[in-house]
Formats: sequence, C-alpha cells, structure tokens
Amino acid sequence: LFLTLLLLLGLSTVHADIIKMKDGSKFEGKITLQTPDLIKIEVPITEKIKETKTLAMADVSEVIKTAPDDALFAEIQKMVPTPSMMNAEQLKSLLTTGPEAFLSQYSGSKHKEKVEDIKKTLEAELDKVERGNLKLEDKWYSPQDRVNFETLIESKITLFRMKSALKGGRYFNNIAAMRNY
Repeated sequence: LFLTLLLLLGLSTVHADIIKMKDGSKFEGKITLQTPDLIKIEVPITEKIKETKTLAMADVSEVIKTAPDDALFAEIQKMVPTPSMMNAEQLKSLLTTGPEAFLSQYSGSKHKEKVEDIKKTLEAELDKVERGNLKLEDKWYSPQDRVNFETLIESKITLFRMKSALKGGRYFNNIAAMRNY
C-alpha cells in the first residue's frame, strides 16, 4: 500500500498534457518533445506501461499543456484521506514528498492555500499516530481502545489485511490473504 503511494507520488514527473487531433481524437499524457513538424507524447496504457506516440503537427488541432503545479496539486489531493494503518514514517514521507515539496517549489501557486490545508490534515494525522492512535478504515482507535478491545481490533486488522491482499485479483493474492487468516 505504501509503495503504491510512493509510485503515485513520482511528483516531479506527473503531467496531464492533452493533444487534440483534427479528426476528433485526443491523447492525454506527458509531452516529451515538440518541434514545428512533430510532437511526441507519452501515453499511459496501464499504471506501469507507457507508450510514446509520435504525431505530425499538421494533424494536431490543439495542444493543451498542464502547468506543473496543477499536475502536482492533482496528485497531492489524492493523499487525503490517508489509507488505513499508516505509521509515522509513512506519514512523514507523505508530508515531505507531497505538500512540503509543493510549497517549497511552488510558493506562489494558486493552490497554495489548499495544499497548506492538506499539510495540516497530514500533520494532525501524524500527531495522532505518534501518540499511539491507529486509523483503520477511516476510524481512529486510541491506545486505550486498543487495550480494551484488543481482540476486536486485531480481528479488524486481520480482515483489513486480507481484503487488501485480495485487491490484486491474482491467485497469489488469495494465498497471501489466507496467510493473514
């Protein structure tokens, strides 16, 4: 789960440029090269697979480039609400690679106020986690709850881990889910 978040946060390379063609089709991705004669755009096929398309400028009707701070802001918005069971190190990493990096790089951005709000939310969650609280499926459990309802909370954690393992939809994910059981 944390690795997925880190992949989402390859923040400096995130773009959502759009090329509209004269025939009505469009390509969305990252423009990697633009000359007077041609334009290249990296289009995501899947989460990990990308294809580079080379298009003749004569066939292009419009090129819409997304500002880097807009693309980065879109990724930062995905950080909240945070996933279940994040530890303090993971939250600190989110803070530094997300809002703090954004604010230092784009201090004059129109998104500054919203990013500061997201930063405050992440800092509040970090404070809770550092005090021993646990977030599980959008509900917070205090250290006292974890003592008083230990069996219940541990069973919820096990169920959460099983569900998370099953999300991959592959045979090995089913085995991982059963190992959690």
